Amino acid sequence: MCQIIGCGNIIDKAPHSGGEATCVNKAICSVCKVEYGDLAPDNHVNTEIRGAVAATEEAEGYTGDKWCLDCNQMIEEGTVVAKLDHTHAMVKTEAKAATCEEDGNIEYYTCSKCGKRYNDELGTRELTDEEIIIEASGHSYSTEWKSDADGHWHECTCGKRSDEGTHTFGDWTIIKEATATEDGSRERECSVCGYVQTETIRGTGGALEDPDDPKIPQTGDNSSSIAVWGFIAILSLIALCVTTALSRKRRVK
Repeated sequence: MCQIIGCGNIIDKAPHSGGEATCVNKAICSVCKVEYGDLAPDNHVNTEIRGAVAATEEAEGYTGDKWCLDCNQMIEEGTVVAKLDHTHAMVKTEAKAATCEEDGNIEYYTCSKCGKRYNDELGTRELTDEEIIIEASGHSYSTEWKSDADGHWHECTCGKRSDEGTHTFGDWTIIKEATATEDGSRERECSVCGYVQTETIRGTGGALEDPDDPKIPQTGDNSSSIAVWGFIAILSLIALCVTTALSRKRRVK
């Protein structure tokens, strides 16, 4: 356009050109720097990938969807990526025998990657819990009684006790009568387990022997012998003194 005031004639007129329209902006003329034309809805300049997932041995992956950062539209959908080939990393578990109270197990191998359990190191066959676990057998108590001086019980093969109780004794039975010079004995039997309790009858009147009775000489107690020998020594000394005195008296006469 002519710049002379009042002229108004247009000179060098030409259409806009240059620039690039996008999904959110029109093109800008490279000559006059003015926007022109329409938007280009398929021209997405700033994009990003969203929702991408790497494939593993256990799960498929995903390439992710392509989104425009300007118009916030998904412009390209991603695709599924196949699982990676699996390579086992086996860890061996030794066989363990079951007990009365605890389960045992057979020997097996566990892949440290996928967590599955197999019958061998090659992963030939996957195993179930039912195949691996050996259930506890439970206690098996003997029908025969075991006993000691304090009581009786039924015992399992593992040593655990059941039906524990104290003895139920009957009357005493004299096994050997005591005499003035020899001890006797008596016994009584538990009516439940058959345990036999035996006691000694002292030969000094038939009273029961009490190991705590101070009147009864204990093993290794030599006090009586020492007293006797001491008394004999004193008598010998007195006799020697008397004999010596009499001898001197005779010589004086």
